Amino acid sequence: MMSKDRFVFWLDRNLLPASAGLWLAITALVFMLVLIVNRAEAASADLSWVAPTTRVDSTPLPTTEIVGYRVEWGLCTATNTVPAGATVTDVVGPVLGTALTLPANGKYCFRVATRATGSAPGEVLVSAYTNVVWKTWVADPNPPSLFAVAHRAVYDLKINTDGSYALRINVGTVPIGTQCGSTVIATGSRGNYYEVQRDDVTFDPSKTPRSTKLVAYCQPA
Repeated sequence: MMSKDRFVFWLDRNLLPASAGLWLAITALVFMLVLIVNRAEAASADLSWVAPTTRVDSTPLPTTEIVGYRVEWGLCTATNTVPAGATVTDVVGPVLGTALTLPANGKYCFRVATRATGSAPGEVLVSAYTNVVWKTWVADPNPPSLFAVAHRAVYDLKINTDGSYALRINVGTVPIGTQCGSTVIATGSRGNYYEVQRDDVTFDPSKTPRSTKLVAYCQPA
């Protein structure tokens, strides 16, 4: 999910900062952190922008004078503004983007200001903030489960008359905990068997697999 909008922000040598087009692109990427028992979902908001090139008095603003950027963000208020007490993330140097981790479902608002050197030694000026942009992120209520090998034996397959698969013979082994595919391929005496990658298998040299798929008994990781 990506949204691109054009914004104007200002940076004056003594007061406010320079006029320039600022692009803020926000992409919400859902990922999973898999633990032994629990799953935790979060989203990453990738923000990027174009650096200003002049100050409000039309004097040039070289990138060497840009100290960094300040991103203010949080769950949007009812009027789609950044809330009071929002999270502030400082980006150091002329870096044109950052990634933020969104901790919960909701509609997030973002805005950015430029930090640049002033006329006095050591002086740092902060621009007015850009207009606010927002994105809504909702975690998958049923994230896919990951499965891992729970018994070392690896089997090749035979095809039943109805097109389903059945276990044929044990052709090797695979380490406990190796990641399995997410789809049940066959059912055996232990339960459900899922596909494993051939590169993970230590083959029995006396056995020759007859199927392209190889499976092992797996359980949710």
